[in-house]
Amino acid sequence: MRRAALAPAPRATGRIGASGAQGREPAADRAIRVVLVDDHSMTREGTRHILERRGEIAVVGEAERGDLAADVVAALEPDVVILDIFLPGRNGVDVAAEIARRCPAARVLALSAFGDPEYVEAMLEAGAAGYLLKTARPDKLVDAVRAVHSGSFVFDVGISPRPPAGRGEDPGALTAREVEVVQLLAEGLSNQRIAGRLGISRRTVEGHLHHIFEKCQVGSRTEVVLFAMRHDLVAAPGPDRPAPT
Repeated sequence: MRRAALAPAPRATGRIGASGAQGREPAADRAIRVVLVDDHSMTREGTRHILERRGEIAVVGEAERGDLAADVVAALEPDVVILDIFLPGRNGVDVAAEIARRCPAARVLALSAFGDPEYVEAMLEAGAAGYLLKTARPDKLVDAVRAVHSGSFVFDVGISPRPPAGRGEDPGALTAREVEVVQLLAEGLSNQRIAGRLGISRRTVEGHLHHIFEKCQVGSRTEVVLFAMRHDLVAAPGPDRPAPT
């Protein structure tokens, strides 16, 4: 059975990834720290090369099995996890859900060969912040990592979640102000930043979110964004769009 090896802390002179190959020293303390989870060593090596060539992203660890991935992420505490869906040992949906529970600060970006709506929906419901196809151009992958790290949701061109049957009310039930809150939420803004943008208090924003959750019949900020996308309240974000500042 193959094992996923944990990488040392970023300040170490080298690291051992899941492939067993000696790594290079991460570029900088402020680099976006990434863990790669994919069972194909060539895919991991190619992704590492794409991400690290500009020096602003450091791949700090790898895992080639789904049943070991969450432990790798918990040990290394990366900013972003690039996660395949079909993995030996455990599927990517379950891995994403465990990462969301154990490492809520880590943003998961699904990277898959399959863009079926049910896979996209499942990954996002599990807590992923984006979904990119493996056919995406290298610069789009880099942009997607930046975007999810900054708080945005990212989808490849042509990808959209499948709306579950009977879920959520008509978007007309939302007030104009609630729609504004949803749109800013989709940009990745925190409650405090939404309050500042709209000139209202944080408590008022929280009240709007409470009503939005009830009207849309959802239980999380991610589900609100999905609802908004399904009903064209916001444009589906993609790697071409700049990350919010």
